Amino acid sequence: MGRIAIFTDDPGWHGARLREAFKQRGFIGSYVSLIDCRIFIDPDHLSVIIPGFEDNLPDGVFVRGVPGGSLEQVVHYLDILHALKELNVPVYNDGGAIERSVDKSRTSFLLNRASIPTPRTWITSSYDEAVDIAKKQLDSGYSLISKPLF
Repeated sequence: MGRIAIFTDDPGWHGARLREAFKQRGFIGSYVSLIDCRIFIDPDHLSVIIPGFEDNLPDGVFVRGVPGGSLEQVVHYLDILHALKELNVPVYNDGGAIERSVDKSRTSFLLNRASIPTPRTWITSSYDEAVDIAKKQLDSGYSLISKPLF
């Protein structure tokens, strides 16, 4: 029977459904938190350490969620997903997909570039510029929604 790592910190009913779907296809699904995974660079050992898969990498990985944290922590979690893909482990919802979808700026940019209708959007790290944009838009009769980037 094959083995799938399901990366999640909260399996919930979604996780139970995933495990059942994998079981019906001949795979054992094991919940693992990316927080507990490590990259180990040594020619004599696996370069990605996943709890429950110390002897062999999983046959596949399904990413249900990436934990929050500092920029360094999130980059580390994405590095693990990228490394698994480089090691030819199929990664569903891989690091690139997560990077494209979790960041509203990148998602909106890519949707617009693909000619998918998107609302007018401004992304800035300047508070003063954001206030200026908001004032101009509100004075022109537009409504605005302010969202965090992630």
